[in-house]
Order: sequence, then structure tokens, then C-alpha cells
Amino acid sequence: KQWYQRRVAITAGNDKNVGYLECIELRIDGSDGWRAETITVAFGTEGAKYRVNNINTWLDDDETIELCNLEEVIEYNVALETHAKRFAGTDSDIFITLRGYNGTTEEHLLDNEGENDFESGDTNNFVFYDREVGTLECIVLRIDGGDRYRAKSVTVVNVDSGTKYSSEITEWLDDDDIERLSLCDITEDYTAK
Repeated sequence: KQWYQRRVAITAGNDKNVGYLECIELRIDGSDGWRAETITVAFGTEGAKYRVNNINTWLDDDETIELCNLEEVIEYNVALETHAKRFAGTDSDIFITLRGYNGTTEEHLLDNEGENDFESGDTNNFVFYDREVGTLECIVLRIDGGDRYRAKSVTVVNVDSGTKYSSEITEWLDDDDIERLSLCDITEDYTAK
């Protein structure tokens, strides 16, 4: 998997509610550097969530930066079921983009670090944070790698609204043939928040 997709969890030293978040400050101590591309800040399971994109700044020894271009985001949960057919699984990277009435999310790599995702017959669960795009019109899956992949279904839950979207998948994803699937035949349901 790509090095830039690694997730790092940082826990603050207190549980104070700081209210509306205007800026965050990052500091690195020690003799190593760090380049963050995207940072997501979440306050508990019910609190606000914010994201800073395109940071493109290298933090070096004992350096501090302040980031104030925060975007409020929501949590999406994804369940991708791999078909049980022989050779349906893949070691290729699988990405997801959501298109809704209010816009489109960024493309997100579906990867549970340290796990062997997308094995035949398995269902893998993923979490990502992105802008609220409203009612989903299409779920777009993309493959990048040398393997083919045959998913059976995908389910996306907007955790904030409790809305669940599902689609059956009837085609193979393949770099050489169908690299991207737009799934627009979506069933909408509601879950308990």
C-alpha cells in the first residue's frame, strides 16, 4: 500500500470541549521529520469532526506550524463484500468516491493496515471522514494494481444522519478493462444513530 496513506492516531492530553475549532497547531519534537498530507480531528463519537487537506509542509526538528483552513467533515462507514468466486479477491488497491446531490467526496483508499483485505468471501469494513455530500447518487469504486477484483456488494453509512446506502456489484474491476465502476442503482435505508 502507498506510504502516504498511513493513519496516525493522536490523543490529546485532556477532554476539554474547546467549542468551534478555528485552527490547530502541530509540533514535532526530536530529530526526525514528518510530512502530513491530511489531518482529521474528531471529538469523541458525537462531537464535531474537522479536516485539513493539502498541508504539503515538512515539519522538521522542534518546528511548529498552525493550520487554520479547517473543513467540517462527517464519518462514513463502508462495508465491501468480496464475492466468494474463485480468484475474486485481490491484493490491488481499491478506492472509493461518493457522489451525492451536494457534491463529491475525495477518493479514499480502502485499506485496513496490517490486514489482508479483499479475500474471497470476506466482508471488510472501513471508516473515512469527508464532506457531507447529501443523498448519494453513485458509489464509485476504482482498482489500481495488477489483479482483478470481484466484489459482491458495497454498503455506505453516513454515520451522522444514520442513512445507509447499498448496491449490488455484478462486474469485475480490472486495470486492463474496467478500472472504475460507477454504482448508481443504490438502495437507501436508515439505521439507528
